Amino acid sequence: STASAGASDDIGDTIDYAHVVDRLRAELAARHFNLLERLAEYVATLLLEDFGATWVRVSIAKLGMMRGVARVGVVIERGAAA
Repeated sequence: STASAGASDDIGDTIDYAHVVDRLRAELAARHFNLLERLAEYVATLLLEDFGATWVRVSIAKLGMMRGVARVGVVIERGAAA
């Protein structure tokens, strides 16, 4: 939990973001997503189920997709099942 990690300053007490990045890189190399919404749901589920997050906010954007628009994207928030 963040409270435990904040008190201990030990990476073992929280989610190791290096492991998350490694896992996401491997997963994204093996999968294809047509929609940002689906990718965001996939990432949220991975964080909640495989990494033990209790709540996540996932923000994904494509840059330079439309003339005059810096980026288009999606933001989702999900919590772990009770």
